[in-house]
Amino acid sequence: MRTLSCLVMVVLAVVSFLEGNVALALVFGGIKALIVGFGYMELRGAARAHLLAYASGVAALTGVLLLVVRTT
Repeated sequence: MRTLSCLVMVVLAVVSFLEGNVALALVFGGIKALIVGFGYMELRGAARAHLLAYASGVAALTGVLLLVVRTT
């Protein structure tokens, strides 16, 4: 599973680099943060409250960064 997670993260990094779009790179960064949380920090087996808090925190941070990028 970790090999697949690593492969997906590398593909997302390469695609965001080739596109050169900052907003797309931020969205892919949020997706990669979720993959790291579920795969490497092993939140899959955690309590649902922890999983929800982590996912909503990543989504909120990604959203705020997207708003900052869009307004500048």
